[in-house]
This record gives sequence, structure tokens and C-alpha cells, in this order.
Amino acid sequence: MAAPPDLSIVMLQHPEREHFRYIVLFIAALLFGFYAAIQFRNNTFQLTNPLKWIMAVLFVLAFAEMIWEFSHHYLYPEGLKKWTDEGKNADDFVKSYDNIHVIIPGATGRLIQFSIVMWLAIRLYQLRKVKIWSPVLTCLIGLMGIISATVILVTEMHLPKGFEFLFLFFIPGIPFILLYWTGVALLTREKLPHN
Repeated sequence: MAAPPDLSIVMLQHPEREHFRYIVLFIAALLFGFYAAIQFRNNTFQLTNPLKWIMAVLFVLAFAEMIWEFSHHYLYPEGLKKWTDEGKNADDFVKSYDNIHVIIPGATGRLIQFSIVMWLAIRLYQLRKVKIWSPVLTCLIGLMGIISATVILVTEMHLPKGFEFLFLFFIPGIPFILLYWTGVALLTREKLPHN
């Protein structure tokens, strides 16, 4: 779990590692969905009706994409096994499995997810729930995520030489790290003065 997934045939020796990775992300997505539902029901973000419904729709889209993507990747080892059982080259599987039909919703979902997380950090700062470091850090990493998703979408996951580092920001867990940091900021905040 400390390293990125090995997408080669070696994965079939321990498919439970990939399954565990996505079970953890499923749990995080469910917590995200539960949190969002409660916050919108209670109008914690103090939004007016049109904006409240727009943000609720964006949260639902982000949640739906997460569940779809996590299901897709959870089943990767089974797809790889079937591919190799048919006598096909294991090295070609990733190109077939993560094709443009997966890249488009994945990149679009990441654009929505990073935008929501950045909006959330800024809104919490406006409400004086967090200190300035939280939205600044979240927005910097969120912008890298948006750039990453855009480049991956445009290049169909064929990142130009020298831009491979952007793939780090496309990892499904990165929006959750930002949400975790936002949660830490909420839990460790002192009473901030209202303007």
C-alpha cells in the first residue's frame, strides 16, 4: 500500500492489495457523500437557493464519478486475469482497460472534484471556519489537479516528456487528502473573528 499499484501481471499474485486500496477509497467516498448530504441539508455553507442546488448537483456528480471509477479500478485484477487467460499480452491490457472512454469521465470527474474541494476551502474561510493557510494550500494543490486533469484529457493520458509529475495529481486519493487537510483545519481551528 505504500507504493503505487503494480499494473503488470505481478498484480495477479496479490489482487487483494488492489481491492483493499479501492475499498478504502469507497469508504472515503461514502464519508464524503454522507458529509455533503448533511451539510447541504443543514445549509452549513449558508448558500442561497440557486447556488445551493448547483453545488448539490456538482457534489452528486463528483460522488457518482468516484463510485464509478473506484468500481472500475477495483475490478482491474479480474479484467487483467481474463485478458491473459485469453492469451493476450498483459502489457497491452492497461491501454485497453483505461481507454478514452475511461479517461474522459475520469478527467471530468477530477475537474469537478478539485473545483469542489477548492470551493469548499474558500467557503469555509469566508465563513471564518478555517485559517487562511487551508484554502491557500488546498487551492495550490487543487489547481495542480485541475491542470493535471486537463492535460490528461487533452493528451489522452499520454503526458508529454517532463510533465509526468502531473500524474501524481490525477491519483484518485488526492482530493481526499485535500478533504482530510480541510477536516484537520476545521478540527484544530481557534475561534476566528467575523468581519
